Amino acid sequence: MIQAVFERFLTPFTDALVRELDRRVAEGQTLTVEGLLESLYRVGMGSLAEQGRDPQRFMRLLGLAYTQYQGHLRRFIVSRYGDSYRRFAGLLAQALPGLDPVTFYWRLYFMLGATIFTLSSYDAIEAILREDFGAQSSLPETLERLVPAAAAMLKVNAE
Repeated sequence: MIQAVFERFLTPFTDALVRELDRRVAEGQTLTVEGLLESLYRVGMGSLAEQGRDPQRFMRLLGLAYTQYQGHLRRFIVSRYGDSYRRFAGLLAQALPGLDPVTFYWRLYFMLGATIFTLSSYDAIEAILREDFGAQSSLPETLERLVPAAAAMLKVNAE
């Protein structure tokens, strides 16, 4: 059942991400870390919005899939969406020349962890922002702030 839940989100998301990457490559765009992350977040949130789904709910499920080590779920995701993941990760790695594969692996998972935590806990984090700073931040504004922070996790000492 959980595989069906993931498939309902991940299939349209990965299809849209592949189309976005194809378009950017066909147009000869330079694929920067920031540009790739912006595309990832925009396409991911767009896919959820089109389906009328709550990003927090899905990100909580995704976080559980990795933190609880659901081996069967990871195998399903890799077998079904591994090509798309490898393509995106490969483009990120190309945008980070000179970064060794093990360091890239860990930084990619640090970045994904920060992304999943931020999106799965968005309401709570935004409530703390309102309470402590008297400020608000919409999800799109938060994602704009997340792009440079996530990029910095990948890029530190890589340039």
